[in-house]
Amino acid sequence: MAKRPDAAPAATTTDLDFVGDPDYRQPLRTDISAAFSAERNGEGKASTVLTEALLLLVLQSVAPARVQGHALAAQRSGFGIDPSEPLDRWGLGQYIEVASRCAINPN
Repeated sequence: MAKRPDAAPAATTTDLDFVGDPDYRQPLRTDISAAFSAERNGEGKASTVLTEALLLLVLQSVAPARVQGHALAAQRSGFGIDPSEPLDRWGLGQYIEVASRCAINPN
């Protein structure tokens, strides 16, 4: 039993080929699967926290100048964001806004 994982991603969970570290990729897929499951079960907080973690990971893989530039553009357009704050201090809305402006597409 010790060699069996305590959780596995659903077969329908998207592959994460953009995550460079293969030892991190599978546990992350499991977390994404858990976020979808939490959402289906009405566990919004768990789903939100896992989604934030994934978007933070993705934004950390983008050139900092690019993220900063899109954060500044979002701020200039009236979006509530402080580009000078570290990424790990942002919230879900900021992650979504800047990730969409960066046109991040894992496929």
